Amino acid sequence: MKLLGLGILPLVLALKRRTEGTPQMPETLELVLGNAAAPSRHLPEKFVNLNAQRINATKLQYLRCDPKAPPLADGERCRPYSGEELHFTPRPLKLVLGVMAMTSQSAIQESHRNTWMKNPGVCSMSQHKDPRCKIFPVFVFGDAGGATTKLPDAVTLENVPEPPQQWDGFEDTKHEAGWKRSWWTSQFKTPAWLAYAKQFHWATHVGKMDSDTFPDVLSIMEDLASKPVTRFGEEWPVVYGRHFMGGYNGKGGMFGEFYAISFQLLECFLKEDAKKHPRSGIINGRNSTWGAEWWAHAEDQVLRTTLFHAEEEHVCPKMLDANADRWQHPV
Repeated sequence: MKLLGLGILPLVLALKRRTEGTPQMPETLELVLGNAAAPSRHLPEKFVNLNAQRINATKLQYLRCDPKAPPLADGERCRPYSGEELHFTPRPLKLVLGVMAMTSQSAIQESHRNTWMKNPGVCSMSQHKDPRCKIFPVFVFGDAGGATTKLPDAVTLENVPEPPQQWDGFEDTKHEAGWKRSWWTSQFKTPAWLAYAKQFHWATHVGKMDSDTFPDVLSIMEDLASKPVTRFGEEWPVVYGRHFMGGYNGKGGMFGEFYAISFQLLECFLKEDAKKHPRSGIINGRNSTWGAEWWAHAEDQVLRTTLFHAEEEHVCPKMLDANADRWQHPV
């Protein structure tokens, strides 16, 4: 990954895009455990083709999942934001983006490195002070014995084992092994990655992305290059991603293919998550420390539900959901 010298993106584009069409939001749905899939073996070729495209240039749609608002007739708790008019203030974007990875998928990792990671504004962590650098991707591995720690663009979560090649710890046997490994990756790496990322105090946002997602990073930069504020100048922290209605008890969610949260939500999310009753058990020979909800529900529902509860308990500040569609998934 290296910076291919560029100037700062025109922030006016971020504001202009909000006057154009809105992305279509998926209808209410209940996610089941069969949503995930292993990346396609054709992914490297598809990445090359996608690299020359802008995926979606529609405006962001803002929603408010207000714990104080009564649920709608269908139980939905999220509504299009209809409060005071939003204003947008430019800010220096610093998005730390964790790409969930497995050691067995080296060709896929190279595809990321050779396409969107070469875009201007995409940089290594060591360049975070450079004002031209906006997005800082790292591959996130489970503990596979230490080999991955030698990669300059990777982190190893020592408390999260890599999923076993031969699966023998999942009660549900109706899904093929590729899906099970993908489920393991998202469910247990995600909370550990968010806890790891809180050390990057210089970041404005922390995100998570699946390895079979191709992001339109220029559009993402434009989206996040300005922050929504109230008419009184108070900043709205955001949960950014492709929002879906329904989810866990109507609290909605962000599809796990790609999402990001404002850095000021990270600490309060972790505090709320720590309140959950820990799941007692052993994964691949190691004691687990994640709450039972990470096992029982898709992680993209758990994240949004936890943030909903954190605001409800006054652990987190009020926040907005920014509904976007700036990536291709699955590739």
